[in-house]
Amino acid sequence: MNSKKRPSNKKRKKTYKKRNKKIRIILYNLIIIVLFIIIVLLLLNTIVPATRTSLSLYSPSSIYDIDVSDRKMESFVKTTVSEINTYGETINITSENLGSSYNINLFDTTNEKVNYSFKMDEAANAGIETQDMPVGSFFLQLDDESFISYDDDFTLDFYTITRDGKNNNITVDVVNGLVHITKYEAEDNDDELDIMIDPGHGGTDGGSSSDDGTILEKDLNLQASILLADKLTDMGYNVGLTREDDSQPGETKDGINAYQEGGRVTQVYDTEAKLVISMHHNKGGASGFEVYSSYYANNDFATLLASYLSNVSTPSSKITGYISDGVYVETYDDTTDDGASIVQDYMYMIRESGGIATKSVNEENVQNNLKPQGAEGVLIELGYLDDATDLAHVSDTTVMEQETEQIALAIDDYINNTPSALIDLTEQTTEEEE
Repeated sequence: MNSKKRPSNKKRKKTYKKRNKKIRIILYNLIIIVLFIIIVLLLLNTIVPATRTSLSLYSPSSIYDIDVSDRKMESFVKTTVSEINTYGETINITSENLGSSYNINLFDTTNEKVNYSFKMDEAANAGIETQDMPVGSFFLQLDDESFISYDDDFTLDFYTITRDGKNNNITVDVVNGLVHITKYEAEDNDDELDIMIDPGHGGTDGGSSSDDGTILEKDLNLQASILLADKLTDMGYNVGLTREDDSQPGETKDGINAYQEGGRVTQVYDTEAKLVISMHHNKGGASGFEVYSSYYANNDFATLLASYLSNVSTPSSKITGYISDGVYVETYDDTTDDGASIVQDYMYMIRESGGIATKSVNEENVQNNLKPQGAEGVLIELGYLDDATDLAHVSDTTVMEQETEQIALAIDDYINNTPSALIDLTEQTTEEEE
């Protein structure tokens, strides 16, 4: 009979002890790993969404998932609005129930808190200023705690203007009837323009001219526009020109149409430009420069441009449409096809490029509802070609360099230093606690 000697109790205990020690080490290591993962996740949860995006840790859609349940959303008290549109970077909310001045609060969908608010105004460029919004996912709430709702499906996607080489993506949509805004840092903005510069006239349309006909407006407009575009590009902005040679955008053998493919207005919408600067020179019995603003916008941009231009040129002596030195608004009364009376901006590049926010109409006088998005626009008349002093001034290449430099500085100032309507409620809370 073959038999083996069984290990002693002492040896068996030693073997068990070693095995238990290994198991304990493995368990300790697993606990440490789990704790490390939890700590990392907690730390990541405190990193602002824009940083998480830049680190490529999450996709934007996963960062801003709406945590509010469908049932809870459906239970919210709602205030329905009739219109949502953008003007430049500003989101406008229109409703007869809201009045001309009110607050819109940003309800953070990830923590169900209101920490920020915007003071809304009836001016097209004074509303939800997307450039100042925090990154995140938000519903819109009024002071009475009702939520802004919209009856139709709606999606609007665009970029903010380039600042310090960066852009933010803005998406406006409707979730369970609630207007929802998402903002996150975008990787690039090559397909959309910050600024569209429009050299007026061109091709068969020479515009105004000197009394002897040797100097044409279209040529001066193009020269000044190219200089301005170069300066703004050097500042880091994504800039386009509606024309780069002696042509008329949208001109065919049948005439000129700014709304067809390649037309001035169409280019603005196709590139989703945020600002439009239409460059012109004038004629007609006055002198000096003029900056025209929209009837539907406040005059902050035009006033800033005029103040900068005043450093090198003289404001106009014209009286009609005068708002302040160098700033003008000109309108006419019109009627839509359904019989409604509306006020129209006289300068069509301001009116039509502004979209719904400026009551734009196309050549058939039908409201342009194709896109609820418009560019904030101004039109600049640099001087009068039938005034001898103005003519000598605006045709001087050194002066043109100075004028376009001042316009570029004013645009940069407006983009980066405009007083914000954003109210940080967290700061107010801190002050109250103190």
